[in-house]
Amino acid sequence: MTEVVKNSNAPFDIAVNEIVRQPPFQGVAGKVVYRLKATLKKDAAPGPIKQELILKTTDPTTPTLTLLVEGNVQATLSVAPGVVNMGKIQAGMEKTMRVQVRGAKQFRILGVDGAGDGVKVEVPTAVAASHLLTIRFATSQVGEVRRQLLIRTDLDNAVLTLPLEATVSP
Repeated sequence: MTEVVKNSNAPFDIAVNEIVRQPPFQGVAGKVVYRLKATLKKDAAPGPIKQELILKTTDPTTPTLTLLVEGNVQATLSVAPGVVNMGKIQAGMEKTMRVQVRGAKQFRILGVDGAGDGVKVEVPTAVAASHLLTIRFATSQVGEVRRQLLIRTDLDNAVLTLPLEATVSP
């Protein structure tokens, strides 16, 4: 192998190590074994990865080999469901919904911005890898409600955006 070609935008780096080299012996072709190691970049965006590597060789019968690198980068933090949809609610009534915030490791929720005006959020104080937020919604204002809740954490100071939607009728 003489070169590994990858897309410059690939969210990983490639390291190549030669593991075994056996020279030709009594008419039998030699053999070289390589280890390729893909290391995810720290700024890799969450989501699926599907990238091709082209391995260039000195073998005239196989001058190039194509290798597919596939994976799925998971976010450090996630929230489910991704939208707090309170649906249709009558003015003055209260509706409650719970959302789960998960992390790759234990973290604390520092606070939730965007509450108020009929939105209350119960924030747990414990350090854990998974938290349940209880969101209560009640308003007397009729119409469509669309709001962004910002969940602030101490896990790399990450902030999650959680849309809240409702339709309030009289």
